[in-house]
Amino acid sequence: MALRAKLIKDDTNGLKEVLRYVMLLVGMRANNLPDDLEKQILINFIQSNYGGHTVSEIRLAFELALNGQLEITEVKCYENFSVLYFSSIMNAYRLWSAQEYKQTVKEEPPTQRVFTDQELDDLHREDIEMFFQRCRNGIEPHKTPDYFKEILVKDGLMKEADNLFDFFVTRLNNGSENIYVKPTV
Repeated sequence: MALRAKLIKDDTNGLKEVLRYVMLLVGMRANNLPDDLEKQILINFIQSNYGGHTVSEIRLAFELALNGQLEITEVKCYENFSVLYFSSIMNAYRLWSAQEYKQTVKEEPPTQRVFTDQELDDLHREDIEMFFQRCRNGIEPHKTPDYFKEILVKDGLMKEADNLFDFFVTRLNNGSENIYVKPTV
């Protein structure tokens, strides 16, 4: 939600308000608040170096820092709210937000490939050949898929009336090495 607010570079009044808030949040006393010249330098620096962030992100960054959720060595400002102090909080926030963004952005699902009928038939032929090779190697099949018969009939290797189990047994008993042989290039 902090990302949806106005950008710092477009919201000078909002920036001034949030700076007052975070200064009080970190414990600045009224007599140690920056004077007008210091405020202007701070505002110019923030707008030129952090202008792409939002005012809400400044608030969030300081709240996270005070809660110990940012990797920063020193959160206390020691009554000196300087450009350096502000930058240390915001840079730690940038690292934190980059990690958070990576976790929340969902990858686009891969595009689904639509196979042609020929490609599907070829995939099924590969399945039949792998199944046959497993049978040749002594791995007993639990069940032969029904589409095997459809492809084998389509390819003229068996008739519709033939039994699929018998087809494989006959091939195995005849010593056949393959059902489908890949063409050599």
